[in-house]
Amino acid sequence: MDRRRFLSASGAGLAGLAGCSDRPPAESTSTVSHASANRSTRSSNARPVVFDGGELAAFVGALREAANSASGTLAVSPGIYRFDPLRSAAERHQRHAQIPDLAGVTVEGQGATLVFTDPRYGGFQFAGGRDLALRDLTFDYDPVPFTQGTMTSLADGKRTVTLHLDDGYPALDRELFRTADNVWATIHRPDGSFVSGHRGDVTLKFGAISRTGDRTYRLRLAEHASTTGLATGLKLTVLARNPRATLDFHAVDGLTVENVEIHAGPGGGFATGLCTDPAYVGCSVRPPAGSTRHVGANADGIRVVDCRSSATVRDCHVEAIEDDGIVVQWSRTPVVEVRGPKTVAVTKWPVVATPGDVFDVVSQTGVRKGRLPPVESMTAMGQTPGERSPAETLTFAEPVADRLAVGDLLGNRTMASRNFVVRNNVVRNLRGHCVLITAADGTVADNVLDGASHNTVELACDTVGHFIPQGPVTNVTVRDNRLSRSGLNWMAQNHPAAIRVHHRQKPDLEAVGRPNENVTIAGNEVTSAAAVGVELADAAHLSVEGNTLRGLNRLDYPHGGYGFRLSNVSDVSVTGNRVAGTADALEAFGVQVDSERVTDSGNRFVLDGTDSPAVLRQWVPVRFEFDRTVRPSGGDLYLAFRCQTLRLLAGDGTVVETVDVGSGNEDGVRFGTGVYKREGDGSTSWRWFGGKDRRATVSFPRQALSAATTLELEGVAFRPGISARVVVDGHDAGSLHFSAESVRRYRVTLP
Repeated sequence: MDRRRFLSASGAGLAGLAGCSDRPPAESTSTVSHASANRSTRSSNARPVVFDGGELAAFVGALREAANSASGTLAVSPGIYRFDPLRSAAERHQRHAQIPDLAGVTVEGQGATLVFTDPRYGGFQFAGGRDLALRDLTFDYDPVPFTQGTMTSLADGKRTVTLHLDDGYPALDRELFRTADNVWATIHRPDGSFVSGHRGDVTLKFGAISRTGDRTYRLRLAEHASTTGLATGLKLTVLARNPRATLDFHAVDGLTVENVEIHAGPGGGFATGLCTDPAYVGCSVRPPAGSTRHVGANADGIRVVDCRSSATVRDCHVEAIEDDGIVVQWSRTPVVEVRGPKTVAVTKWPVVATPGDVFDVVSQTGVRKGRLPPVESMTAMGQTPGERSPAETLTFAEPVADRLAVGDLLGNRTMASRNFVVRNNVVRNLRGHCVLITAADGTVADNVLDGASHNTVELACDTVGHFIPQGPVTNVTVRDNRLSRSGLNWMAQNHPAAIRVHHRQKPDLEAVGRPNENVTIAGNEVTSAAAVGVELADAAHLSVEGNTLRGLNRLDYPHGGYGFRLSNVSDVSVTGNRVAGTADALEAFGVQVDSERVTDSGNRFVLDGTDSPAVLRQWVPVRFEFDRTVRPSGGDLYLAFRCQTLRLLAGDGTVVETVDVGSGNEDGVRFGTGVYKREGDGSTSWRWFGGKDRRATVSFPRQALSAATTLELEGVAFRPGISARVVVDGHDAGSLHFSAESVRRYRVTLP
């Protein structure tokens, strides 16, 4: 073989890569792989094919030779190998190499390192094929797909940053930053760790970047970018993010990846889609040991999407990445047209099928509509490796037109990433979730999860489709995990919880469904969190048992002072849990809103070292059903009534609760769908009630409502003649007719 690019340990080793130092080869372990277990026709005494040097074409050729050999094994000699991208793969696939239909191959890396040289492109994609195993390999990039440096000055109200780049990292005027899908930055301490302790969904993007000196640049923030966290002396990492992963496995039947390390990637680390029985054991996605690098991969660490039979992520380590740590996903495709009794057209989302597959249906509002008959025939919009193709139309064995509607989301139960196990992993210090599950039938257990900006463990049904519609979550157990610094790494995102079960849907739709079912949260230990400990929403049949929560609401979120928050759930058991903290951070053991059949027993609430009642506070919904709403020209709001004050009055006229709506203190009420954000003019504050569905919901503590006989509103209608029916906890309380001429008070008797 051509030895053009072999680098010996005595030559240019790992010390030549950005932020790296030399280290010994990784140790090997002996776990049986799909590839070795399914190679019954091969000789155990056959010698492996050896790769000990050459360009990328030679490495791909060695893989092919191993597939045709008696051993089925490619042994990579220890060392460091630099691979320029194959031209055809870069042009067609945005990868260094695409390797299709590789069957029955085990790659024994023996601690070798493969270095990709073009950070604009992903690494390898293995497409199609079967019985593939990779062991004891390290993957890296040189140059890396990001740069980093120190902020030396800030100007123009922190909107102009002067950045001096660290030695060994790419210059900001290189092509990779001009051609990347996204260029943005994160803020780090001098030791490279993410900043923490800030609230807000922050993405640092730039309107202009210019060179001002030797490795010094001026970065002008984009118009809507926040300046939160910026300070001289802190570090900045600027990413050139692209969608391709370092290692991408697509439609491989039988995949094992053992003791494989990824140190950098323009997109994710490991991406796995449409595979059968993928297993990641002892793998890692993180900067090299002893490195000065701030981050590893620019996106998800280990991602498993739409796989079949089973999926395993075990004994892995994901750290210092710029998105979610471990993801297990079940994708859905929206119905765009009903073309007959048995046929529907779907969108371009990458959901694959073949005749005989069974789909189920979830509405945009999270209502489960059950399973459909098997697919009888289909038309495809393209081809993909394997027996399944991306669907354009689906024709079912029996009529379905009366069982679904345009906008409903179909999920192929065969490709649902079921029977997954995420166990005994370490995930820490990242910009995203540590573990994100949007699939069914699986376990998340015995993991150490430390430092997320989102919910540390998120179980979600997603019908918004900002990326791809996903979920729901059914028959999933989250057990015996240790969670710390939930929402306290980078910038805390949207009231993060340590563990959250919920449904993401379009904000203008009323949340009527409970798509997530049969979830167990047991034996987990939460030691610090930005807001609540465990949030359960939009779900049914939940068991929450034996969890320990402390150090909550570190960022003083409104409505964040609870161990447990329950919203739109039913049939829930909360038993044997312990919540501890201080009175300045905790309001109560827990709270429930819009929920039913919730039982609790054997719980403890320790406040300032003293046992207090472990009560789940109840919030009762009051819904205003307007006869009409008005959409101002060119706007996205649907307005009916501008509410300035809410009051609950007792029978003798005394005030039980009063809320200055839109102010900074709205603790006596919870606002739901159909209620818009705070507004004010300096002397008066308010919120608009309305909504696309003409329904606005507010909730009051049950104790306050029980002590009151009258609800009073103060405000003004958007247009004359607007009325509203008032429904309190499902009971009719009468109607109100609002004036648009001036601010007035309105009263309704509570049922």
